Amino acid sequence: MGKNALGRDPFEILQQSNMKEVKTIRKERKEVKAAKNDKYSEKTEKQIVDKKLQEFQRKIDELIRENFEKDPAFVKLRKSIDQLEKLLEETAKIAEAEKGIYNLEKKKPYRKLSRLLQLLSGYLPLKLLLREFLNIFVFTSYEDIDEFGFSESFRKRVEPFFSFFYERWFRVEVSGLENIPERGGVILVANHAGMIPWDAAMLTYAIRHNPPFRQVRPLIENLFFYLPFLGVAISRLGGVRANYMNALRLIKKGEIVAVFPEGVKGLGKPYRERYRLQRFARGGVARLHLETEAPVIPVGIVGSEEAHPILFSSEYLASRLNLPFFPITLTFPWLGIIGLLPLPSKWYITIGEPLNFSKEVRDQKDVDEDILISKITNRIREVVHELLYETIKKRKSAFLG
Repeated sequence: MGKNALGRDPFEILQQSNMKEVKTIRKERKEVKAAKNDKYSEKTEKQIVDKKLQEFQRKIDELIRENFEKDPAFVKLRKSIDQLEKLLEETAKIAEAEKGIYNLEKKKPYRKLSRLLQLLSGYLPLKLLLREFLNIFVFTSYEDIDEFGFSESFRKRVEPFFSFFYERWFRVEVSGLENIPERGGVILVANHAGMIPWDAAMLTYAIRHNPPFRQVRPLIENLFFYLPFLGVAISRLGGVRANYMNALRLIKKGEIVAVFPEGVKGLGKPYRERYRLQRFARGGVARLHLETEAPVIPVGIVGSEEAHPILFSSEYLASRLNLPFFPITLTFPWLGIIGLLPLPSKWYITIGEPLNFSKEVRDQKDVDEDILISKITNRIREVVHELLYETIKKRKSAFLG
């Protein structure tokens, strides 16, 4: 590796830079921890977080001024993105203060965003979409359906829909595909967010249309299978109800199974908690790995949190509709079904190196199984968190990338 003009190795400089960031973060954590013992802990913690956000924004602004200040196209795009982010921030603050879903629609930032999305919906060919929807779900029968409901012909028919969101709407960039084996059972473990499982759809599309060109079977929460049409569509596209036995059967058949251990808690977490991993449930991934010896491959997905930023969840509506959560976003439920259209956030999917805990299991034969399962689960969670952290550090903007 060559050296720069100062005679230093670039990787050495990068490593030192990263260590400085780690030390800074540790220092801030200590400040937050100390603040919790203070009488005004909440106020102090908020000041520290606000200071961090201001510093981050300052660095981004400097980068923009240095590189793109003279580009008219970028200036225009930046102005639009700034307006969208400002509306998002203002509306989130209002929702946090009001704690109610009926007061929000009277506020000025929400009305601006509502008009913007209504204008966008005017360009959608609704009659054409409805006709195609009926053709796909009602007037067409599919004979190539496997035991879990997957249909290759159905997948091909709706391919343009997902192609649009993958390539143009979310502009997904994927790295680490070489870590996925060409054959055999695989367990993908990814973070989960965004109200609707777009992350499962984009991960499936990425691996299906790039080497090794394999079909992924994502495990999806049961609540989606009870929704009209959506449950059938998920099954036809390869989604499977999230339970241990389904995953075990698929892995033994040599399939790639995508697991989202955060479950419903990951989907329903508010925007202010974005990219904070929830607890991985019950050690199912570790048990699958130990029983099948299939490699565990961690995946970090960045961009899904901004696609449907959840302001808060209405406990009243969730209980009345018998749902685990009822999300209140900038657009849903205000705009009805149009409110389910995700924001055009920039997505990054990072696929890590395979993990294998067979040696660790052999070396700890005398350790209680539940303790061993817990250790493996925590280790997997740490690796997914590291992938997320590394990707977020490289990202300059939630919408521009």
